[in-house]
Amino acid sequence: MPTLVDLIKGESKRSDKDKIFGPDFQTPADWSRYLKDRFGEGSEPVSALLRSGVDRDGFQALYVACWIHQPLEKGSYMIELENPGQVRQGYDALPGRWSSHLSEHGKTAGDGWQFLKGYKELLVQLESVASASSALFLKSEGHPAISVKHMLSFFTKMFTGAGNTASKSLQAQGKDPGSVVEPRAAENYSKSYKKVLAAVGLQPKATMNTVPTVASAMWKYLAARGSNTLTAYSNAGGPRDDSRVANLRGVKLAECLDKLRGAATSDLGPKDKLRVAVLEAKKDLDTIIANLKTDPAGTQRVFAEVKVTPRQLDESLRDFRAALARA
Repeated sequence: MPTLVDLIKGESKRSDKDKIFGPDFQTPADWSRYLKDRFGEGSEPVSALLRSGVDRDGFQALYVACWIHQPLEKGSYMIELENPGQVRQGYDALPGRWSSHLSEHGKTAGDGWQFLKGYKELLVQLESVASASSALFLKSEGHPAISVKHMLSFFTKMFTGAGNTASKSLQAQGKDPGSVVEPRAAENYSKSYKKVLAAVGLQPKATMNTVPTVASAMWKYLAARGSNTLTAYSNAGGPRDDSRVANLRGVKLAECLDKLRGAATSDLGPKDKLRVAVLEAKKDLDTIIANLKTDPAGTQRVFAEVKVTPRQLDESLRDFRAALARA
């Protein structure tokens, strides 16, 4: 499997690095220089940056660190914070920006943003999802919020579940199964997943309906229809009711969600709205279940966003720097 360093060196399939990365990210030496300038040379680069305070350039550097951790064509990252005060001063100093994501309270760190070609805006938000730990939400976008092109992309997302393409070269990487770049990982729901929410009485437009909330509503729906699968699952040590499902996290929630979709498929009639929606959303549910198994402890997931801790980013940057040095 080609690595990110291979992509930077132009040695991976359909690299097009000059069409993917901005002018300061064209060679391994460029990347090494940027990381040294923004993070220094310590063993905990991201953790140290958060402790020292984050300004506009710091938010941009955190996005680059997230992208190194998991390269995406498009999507959103959520860095779990031990203390939101680590970034509060720098966050408050950023200009305000309209946002349709999560709490819809956005800031922009887009001035001078030239990391990925086609992406000219960096959306920053401080979030506390369902009263869980605070997280720094970062999303790179193709255009400023108040622009015709951004609004066109927004309407495309409303109808299709995904916005317009900002970089055809990066999109090609995301579509290539042999590439290190993944196609999409975002917190906004797909059209098929929205149908699951609607089937169990949740508002598909409310992007703060976390996975535990959805799973709890699915349990309530299935239990009301006498699901034998859920009865057997409870008798074997699984949760007893929807309120206990709402408190599940991580691997246990992944197991429960898998049981719930199995129950919807096997215990409901062929035309039942939840059964139909679950079958259509198979790929989305596969992704959510896989992500839940590796999510930071105690956190809540909205959909398919990349959730990561500062320590995980520290480790990814250390490994990446070592690979750059070998290159």
